Amino acid sequence: SGVALALEDLLRLLLKSQDTFFVFGSFCDGWGSCLSKIDGSIDSDSDIDITFVLKSNSVHIPADCSASETSNCLKGCKVADYEDGHVTIALPFFQRATFRLPEIEAISARHCCSYPRIELLSPGYRSHISTQTLEAIRTEVLQVPRCHAVSASPPGLEGSRMRVSTTLLERIVMHNLTTVQGQLFVLLKFFIKRHISSKVSGLKTYMAKNLLFYMLDETP
Repeated sequence: SGVALALEDLLRLLLKSQDTFFVFGSFCDGWGSCLSKIDGSIDSDSDIDITFVLKSNSVHIPADCSASETSNCLKGCKVADYEDGHVTIALPFFQRATFRLPEIEAISARHCCSYPRIELLSPGYRSHISTQTLEAIRTEVLQVPRCHAVSASPPGLEGSRMRVSTTLLERIVMHNLTTVQGQLFVLLKFFIKRHISSKVSGLKTYMAKNLLFYMLDETP
């Protein structure tokens, strides 16, 4: 994960673009980028995702943007309808994958003025996730929001529908895992990717992360 963050900083420095390039995926999470070796290499079927966040035509989510939060809005923000993690908006079409090389996928994303409501941070919500992790998530969401949305449109409606990405919040959790929690994630991903998915269609490796987050939230 340290190498990935250094790569992220290097990209921003070389391209003179602060807070617009992000490196995501298991390579940056620090867990599960290689399920066959322990030498720090990356599996051939494990991607390094490089996301470029476009600041023009930022997405404004009015249902979750209070008066105090509108200071995060950039000039030219486009109001969008938000429902269940997705925004619907008419914006110029952009390809989700700008280019792809072995193990590297470049993705374009739209900047959002703020995060939508995060249930984990709701008053009265009880979670067993560590206080340190929750505070880091709270800081990202409320103080320095870097929310963005990626293309998730059905065929024929390109550019009209996007999914709000929570990857930065997920990365905070992954970077704060204990050794045992990280090993659990690797085991879950290994079983899903190498064994169960060959017998059951539709399973994706992100389900291992979803299951891990549920267990962190529910397990004392």
